[in-house]
Amino acid sequence: LADDAGLRLLEFVDRRGLEREIQLVRRRLKCVILPGEHPVLDRTARQLARYFAGESLGFDLPLAPVGSDFQRRVWAELRRIPPGVTRSYRDMAERVGVPKAARA
Repeated sequence: LADDAGLRLLEFVDRRGLEREIQLVRRRLKCVILPGEHPVLDRTARQLARYFAGESLGFDLPLAPVGSDFQRRVWAELRRIPPGVTRSYRDMAERVGVPKAARA
């Protein structure tokens, strides 16, 4: 899902719970979500194709995720992980300032 603010949601179409996520985005943004084309989606498709072809590990997409303050902090921290580097859930929880939130 994307709009002029950026990429809102990127998911596998057959994932359980996808419809619930789409409803959550719709409710939080107070908008209608329709199938269609958008420059951000085109750019996303090109960059994913390059990634899966083994041509690039980098992404420079405008992101506009919809979530709680905690979720947005976690996602921002995830974007700081360089390609090929791993982090534990405990480390991520500490980095976002909630050391006991490793399971979240």
